[in-house]
Amino acid sequence: MTWLRESLGVALLALGLFFFFHALGYIRDEKVLDGGLVVLMGIIIFNAGLHLLKVAAASRILSRREPDPDAHPAPPAGRPKAP
Repeated sequence: MTWLRESLGVALLALGLFFFFHALGYIRDEKVLDGGLVVLMGIIIFNAGLHLLKVAAASRILSRREPDPDAHPAPPAGRPKAP
């Protein structure tokens, strides 16, 4: 599953960079507003790709971690009982 996240993250990074370069064409043609909107879309897509890569890296690190035998179980959820 991490390879899927990594490949989607890289694809989104590449798509975000494509949007940036596409926006340069708009800006060179003096369509600054259109170029600004394309840059905004590129930023959002690029950040999504970065986020997927970070999640994939964290997932890979945690999947290789050995369980701690001395770890205490999590306390039960809910309100503590009054004495």
